[in-house]
Formats: sequence, C-alpha cells, structure tokens
Amino acid sequence: MLQQNHVSIKDFKPISIIGDGSFSNVILAKKLDTGELTAIKIVKKETLTTDHLKEQIQMELEIFSTSDNPFITPLYYAFQDSDNLYLSLKYCPGGELFNLLGKQNFFTEEVARFYAAQVLLALEYLHTKNYVYIDLKPENILIDSNGYIKLTDFGLSRRLKNGIAGHNPSGTLEYMSPEMFSGNGYGIATDWYALGCLIFEMITGNPPFRSQNQEKLIDKILTQEPNFPTNMSKSLIDLLKKLLNKDPKSRLGMGKTGPAEIKSHPWFSGVRWNLLVKQKLKAPFVPELRYEADLSHFDSCFKNKSLECLTPKSSKTFELPGFEFCCSPKKSYTKPVF
Repeated sequence: MLQQNHVSIKDFKPISIIGDGSFSNVILAKKLDTGELTAIKIVKKETLTTDHLKEQIQMELEIFSTSDNPFITPLYYAFQDSDNLYLSLKYCPGGELFNLLGKQNFFTEEVARFYAAQVLLALEYLHTKNYVYIDLKPENILIDSNGYIKLTDFGLSRRLKNGIAGHNPSGTLEYMSPEMFSGNGYGIATDWYALGCLIFEMITGNPPFRSQNQEKLIDKILTQEPNFPTNMSKSLIDLLKKLLNKDPKSRLGMGKTGPAEIKSHPWFSGVRWNLLVKQKLKAPFVPELRYEADLSHFDSCFKNKSLECLTPKSSKTFELPGFEFCCSPKKSYTKPVF
C-alpha cells in the first residue's frame, strides 16, 4: 500500500448519495484540488462487529487495489477516520445495469451478449487471482461514461482455498447456485451459474427462478428447470442450460479449458474479444449527461437523502490496519464525456 499523498474526506466536496446498503453508503463527491468526480463508498465501522466482516472489507480493498482489469471499477484512494472506512472509486455516470434494465424491461440478445461478455472477462480475471465474486447481479454492475460495464462491490467475495470459497449460502437468493445449499462447499462454478442467471434476467426481465416464499424459491433452485421463452434462440437456451446445470462439476466453464469453453459457445460467436477488451466496440447505450454531476441515470430515491453518513460521532472506534491506498498515475481520474 502507498501511504504518500494521504487524503481524508475533507479533501472532497460531497454532492449526493448515489447508493446505499446495510453496511455502507456510496456518495458522489468532487475532489477539491482537481475538481474531478469520484464515487466514495463509505463503510460504517460500527457495522463491522466481527473479525469476519473486517476481513471482508480488507479483501475488498485488496481486490480493488490490485486489479488492472478494464471491467472492474478502478480504485483511487482508500482511507479511514474514527467513524468510517472510505473507498474512492471511478464514478460511472450511467448508473447500475439494474436501472437500465428496469427502464427497458428486457434486452435483445445482442445487447445482453455485449454486457455478458464483459462480465465473463471480469469473472475470468478474478478466478485467475483466486477470488470468487459470489454476488453477481445487475445492481453490482455499473455503466461508465463510454457505455461499458464496471463490476463493483466485492463485499461478499471469497478467496479460494483448495478449490472452495465457502460453505454457507451467500449473496442474493435468486442468484445463488444449488451447491450453496449442499453444505459441501462451493467454488468458481457458482459464478458461472450466476452468469447464467444474469443473462436470463437481461433477456426476460426476471431471474430464472422466483418466489415470494424463501423455502419455495430454494426448492426451485434445487429441483426445477427454468421456463425458456419461445422467442429465445436455440443457442442461448443451450448456453443457459449448461450454465444453470445443477451439477457444478458438469457446468459450462468447469471443463479442461475453463472459461474458454464459455467464450467458444455458439451464442458468443461473433464477439470480437480483443476489441471488447480495448473497448473499441460501439456500446448499445451511452449515458447522455446534461452536466457534470447529472444523476438522471441513478435511482431517484437517492436525490433527497441526507448525507448523515458523513456526520462525525463521538464514540471511539477501532483502527483497521493497512486500510490505506493511493492510486498510481495510471489510475488517474477520467472526466465524463459530454
């Protein structure tokens, strides 16, 4: 970790909350000395009540700070004060893929393939680094100013140990793989299952299995097959059946060639992978911005939320060792394109 050029929250001007969760908030802020925008994830220290939770946020910092994949959100700074931990990240003005999907209801197969291919490459990268993402869903996929995706939120990610990432179910229930409920452990195959769920939801507007009742939903995940729309192409149905295979060992992506067998599937034929990595392909959606801090692509529920997450508290909290990072020149801020 680099400790020179130390920054604090006082070096930023808060603008608005753009995301929230049980353990954190995300705000849009402007760095005072450069005037450039950044998304700052703020984790309340008082919520990190166990060593496991502290280890998870440190792992998230590790993934962000070491990643050089074009489809993972770049980290600029990490710092802390008595109340909070802060991750200053690249601001993606297109908002969440979830919001775009909600506005359009569903994507064409061509559009879904554009986003799915990038997610595939991000997951492949994480797996080579011995991480399992675990919490793949449209809410954790951001759209940058050029219309390309950035995977974010590694709060539930796990490091592989002897091929196993965990034993207890974790993530969003509709995206959990069958092996998560077996008690025998799960690994990278669970990410490929989630990729199948994501593609299914992008095409139909809903995940493959749904129920208001948690037990019924789990039963569907364990025992049922998805209902494929009649207008879905045969190659996509074949891909989804192989990604949503109940047996993780037989799931597409788990063969001898690993993710290469997903890339070579007929549904992905025609994807120009080299151009995609270089972000040279035309994106189906490029966010239109009327002004620099235009939040029209984010959920409107955040607009009137207060920034109380930045209000100092008098209670004393712990110091998290090593939670500090300063970006290299290669990870400089990028201004939005207007």
